[in-house]
Amino acid sequence: MLPLGIDIGATRLRVSVISSRRGTTRIHNVVVRDLPSGASSSGTIASPEIVADILSDAVAEARVRERHCIAAISNDAATIKSVTFPRMSHFERNKAAKFEAARFIRYPLEECTVRLVPGQRKTDYFLGIARTDALRSRMKVLRGAGLRPVAIDHESCAWRRAVGDVDCLVDIGFSRSTVIGFADPLADVRTFSTGGETITENIARTLGVDKMTAEQRKRTIAQGALVQPESAGIVTEVADTILEMRSAGHSIRRIALGGNGARVDGLPAALERATGVATVMVEFPASVMSDYPPDVMRAGAPDWLFSYGIALWSLA
Repeated sequence: MLPLGIDIGATRLRVSVISSRRGTTRIHNVVVRDLPSGASSSGTIASPEIVADILSDAVAEARVRERHCIAAISNDAATIKSVTFPRMSHFERNKAAKFEAARFIRYPLEECTVRLVPGQRKTDYFLGIARTDALRSRMKVLRGAGLRPVAIDHESCAWRRAVGDVDCLVDIGFSRSTVIGFADPLADVRTFSTGGETITENIARTLGVDKMTAEQRKRTIAQGALVQPESAGIVTEVADTILEMRSAGHSIRRIALGGNGARVDGLPAALERATGVATVMVEFPASVMSDYPPDVMRAGAPDWLFSYGIALWSLA
């Protein structure tokens, strides 16, 4: 059994229970729970005690003895850069890492945690920079739920393990969307504040209904014609970001759509028209075994795949 994959989103949390044997992974269970409004965000978790209680119940529902876990942090609160240092002592290298980190952040260095991971060559390193309060709030949630955190992963790394053979991943969340252009050794990650909530608001205006009713309409199959994703702004912003990445030299020939907001009918086709790039919904790899029927796996993939990628951290 692998450490549990914990995805703490803005409105939901997911717990993936996965095992691996002889190179084959099996999904035993995925538990999804709604979070109260304002309890969590892509950065610091505002109500860690509340989220911890919900997570504890979700783990109990999963009926698994495993208590080791992996969680993730978003690009809003953490970044990874590739840096090169000449030969120097461990102490000097750590000081140099903090100096380099200051170049990539727009907030005080005292508010972040800096880590170095060796690259392939002795002078190459990966520089990880994360907001300390975002890390601490996640650790508080995990430990408050009775779990034993092994690592906090970066969202781009988790998605890379999850999606397989695509050049670009578009994750449409509740209040934000993330475009990840996969490259070697590090992905190009862009985030903007337009997400599924924007689509909900667009439905509410179009139909003259309240937000709760609009959210129900959005989640209902065959209601996609009411959404008009082009006018919601998501397609335009995603397309512009992808075109910027391509002009910067990224080879993007296949886009995968993930996140709960990606389930809107017509969104993949709209994005494909806007970019000229083949666009598909994310799917679990064909090699993955599961205790769920295939149709459930296909339907759950946009919402579940990220926690699956988090759980694969120990196999990377």
